[in-house]
Amino acid sequence: MKVYRSLIFQRELPSELFDFMTCLRVLKLCDSGLQEITRGTENLIHLRYLDLSGNKLTAKVLGRICNLYNLQTLNLSHCGLKEVPKVIGNLIHLRHLDLSRNRDIEELPETICNLHDLETLDLSYCGRLVALPQGIDRLVNLRHLPNDHAEILYQIPQGFEQLTGLQTLRLFHAGRGWSKLGCLKKLDQLSGSLELKLRLCDREDVYETWNAELRNKVHIRSLTIWFVDAIGRAEQDELVRNEALVALQPHPNLRSLTILDYQGTQFPGWISSYLNHLRVLRIEDCKYISTLPCLGKLPELEELSVGTMRKLTFVGREFLGIAGDIDGSTASSAIMVRFPKLKKLSFWNCPRWKEWEDITAEEEGSATVSIMPCLKELKIDDCWLTKVPHRLLRKLSVEHLTVQGFVPPIQKEGLWLEDQSARFRPFRRSNLQRMAF
Repeated sequence: MKVYRSLIFQRELPSELFDFMTCLRVLKLCDSGLQEITRGTENLIHLRYLDLSGNKLTAKVLGRICNLYNLQTLNLSHCGLKEVPKVIGNLIHLRHLDLSRNRDIEELPETICNLHDLETLDLSYCGRLVALPQGIDRLVNLRHLPNDHAEILYQIPQGFEQLTGLQTLRLFHAGRGWSKLGCLKKLDQLSGSLELKLRLCDREDVYETWNAELRNKVHIRSLTIWFVDAIGRAEQDELVRNEALVALQPHPNLRSLTILDYQGTQFPGWISSYLNHLRVLRIEDCKYISTLPCLGKLPELEELSVGTMRKLTFVGREFLGIAGDIDGSTASSAIMVRFPKLKKLSFWNCPRWKEWEDITAEEEGSATVSIMPCLKELKIDDCWLTKVPHRLLRKLSVEHLTVQGFVPPIQKEGLWLEDQSARFRPFRRSNLQRMAF
């Protein structure tokens, strides 16, 4: 048994077993019902990988394994930890430390910063964690810091911006009383998804957003920008509110963008003209937006969701990217395609939205005008429309339609139902597979 290198077990081991497995390299005891570290574990000095996830352990108990100086991976996910033992700093060869889903951890010991080889520190779902160690800049090899759902991790220590090799950071709080967004300036290796929660309460906070230089973050694919304004909108003038989003222009490689609770009155030009690789766009709870920008020219957009826009009253032709009526010269030119790859379109909770401007009769009949040729799913929920674009809808090839929360005037127009058999008037009936009212 001394030659065994790996052991996977899902119940508590007899302590004498380890006396015969001194050459063990990999030990997985996840979800084994452990509350104590099995005697003899501390003697497995050749161990490289130890998985204790899913066991209810304490910092005192964990202290018994912190002399395993050859350990490179330690998984303590979902162990019910309230604190991390200071002696964890003895594991100087540790490269991957998983502390995720330990919801009662409030702080980390400074000794973690002794782990100079550490590449991954997983803090996701550590819901009570309030701060990172002050010496985190000493973790010069840190590449991955997953911290999604660490919702009160507001403060980032000085020196964090020196972690220029960091590739994974899921959540970042910035603004009044929180961290400086400029901490991200040098972190150009960030990749994957990033959620920014911003508390911008005055001009100084807004100007700080320029320092993030998101446009240089080539590898970020999914970006969520959530404006959290706890102090009050009265302190912000309109120009400053609009500038906040202008400054947060991402790199054009972005694939997914979500904008939440934006306080400006208009969207910056980069949303409609710069993101040529964007596939998913979600705009929610933007209370002061009354019209939508030109999005129809985004060549790769596949999914668009617009919701809780309480001042949105009118969706015009500019939303499609059509500046004016089609004339004879345009009709004879190359095909004009708007929303060329859009598959899903949803509007929801826009209570003041009354009109969706239609295309012209010439545009409806023109073979050179194509609008949403790939659209398969259209959802309109709790939008009190009194006028919808008949001609535009007839050009669509929607397969799944959901219409909910409409007021009686829309039915009085005979807009949706042609007769008692519930045949659908505005759409190509041959394509429609499912309707929900």
